Amino acid sequence: MSVKWKAAQATVSGMRRIVGALAGTLLVGAYFVSSASAQEPTYEAAFSVKSGKPITAQTFVALIQSSLFKDGKTNVKDATFFFQQCYGGAFVDRLKDTLAGTNLDWVAGSASSGQEKSFGQNTPDAINRAYGPGTPYGLTDQELALLSSKTPQNYWTQTLVPEVTKDQTVFTALQATSAADPAGATAKIVESAIRKTSPKNSQTVETPQIASGGQGNQVKLKDAAAASHHAVLWTGNTNRGRYVNDVNSVKTALTQLWGDPKEKPNVTIVEAASLAELEAVMKNVSAKLGPNEQFVFYASDHGEVVKTVPKHQGPLGPGMSDVMPFTLDDWQFTDMMSVSDNVPTLSINYRKPGGDPWSGTAGVFLNGTWIGDLVSDATSWDAEIPKALLSLTNSLQIDVKAGGPLEMTEATFTIGQIPTFPDPSEIPEPTSIELFGIACLAACAGWRLRLNRELKAGGGDRHNDGDVS
Repeated sequence: MSVKWKAAQATVSGMRRIVGALAGTLLVGAYFVSSASAQEPTYEAAFSVKSGKPITAQTFVALIQSSLFKDGKTNVKDATFFFQQCYGGAFVDRLKDTLAGTNLDWVAGSASSGQEKSFGQNTPDAINRAYGPGTPYGLTDQELALLSSKTPQNYWTQTLVPEVTKDQTVFTALQATSAADPAGATAKIVESAIRKTSPKNSQTVETPQIASGGQGNQVKLKDAAAASHHAVLWTGNTNRGRYVNDVNSVKTALTQLWGDPKEKPNVTIVEAASLAELEAVMKNVSAKLGPNEQFVFYASDHGEVVKTVPKHQGPLGPGMSDVMPFTLDDWQFTDMMSVSDNVPTLSINYRKPGGDPWSGTAGVFLNGTWIGDLVSDATSWDAEIPKALLSLTNSLQIDVKAGGPLEMTEATFTIGQIPTFPDPSEIPEPTSIELFGIACLAACAGWRLRLNRELKAGGGDRHNDGDVS
């Protein structure tokens, strides 16, 4: 890559950062205007998947409950859960609520709270391309080193793996990880870099979460009393190298603790990336479980938030319409708007009263703008939503034009996958307008350089020579 092109990239990056900062100011203004009437939203954190609907924490915990319990009692010695994705703390909270009062010894940890993104590294080439020396970000060599690695990982997992392989309880390992996490609320090592590279991001640290139940605070992954060990590694939409490296490092650690599953029949380490795969592996694992077996679940993925839209009160006939408001929290809205490659989605399930597929014509409107018609002779409808239509406070409207009565059974809004930070993408070729701006800046720089040379040739500052400037 030429020096001129690197300079052009740096200038384009700076121009876009200025535009982004102005957009961020507008978003903050919109929040203060809307927040006075906002109500506490109902939402569910979720795993991202490569295709289909995200898997909510509620769906995940229900699957865990059905797999780890038999006749109301646990059929496993103990269970450990690790969540390395944005909003992972919501999964910890859901486990805590669901497993309270059971006889299961369990322990869980997450990289961030249920309302926080988690953070991770990228490759040196990607970091230098987007944030490197000479760009307006002003990162120090130390900050660049913290943001990048030839084998990038998410910070929490990178800190966790060496701890869980030590001769100590998982609970103690999670405590040590929380204290040493470079992006954590305690360490805060990467905070300055995050502030420089993402000024629109109000969150600059992650807050790891820890919870346990029964005798879960005494669980060790290398337990000599356990007859067998079984791990499920969730890979979801692992479209970044750091997620793959996370899973591989955990797999290596478990193999070190338990032995190679290829050689030991009492060791299971399997992966899943969709709901169907997760259901299949959990069914297979649960068949092997018993009072002497250990279970471990680890996830490295994008996080999402699924917001439930209130349903209308009754069936809608032809000529009828209903407006259903839903409100996003400020962090949900900001996360959605600050990530370029996520895709907000609206999903509606509907039917005839009684359950048969509905037939007819019905328009769907979001904040007064038509976004499509419900499909006739079907029971579900999904649409990607342009971000320009969205705000903190929104309204979904269904207008039934023809057909029989329509009953909406569920409507959800998903903010789209939120990757861990930083996530620089390939800087595109500058537009003609941006190139014109670059040329103007280069001309100004050249003029200033010539002026400085003239001043030096003339003996210094013109003021000192008595010239009028």
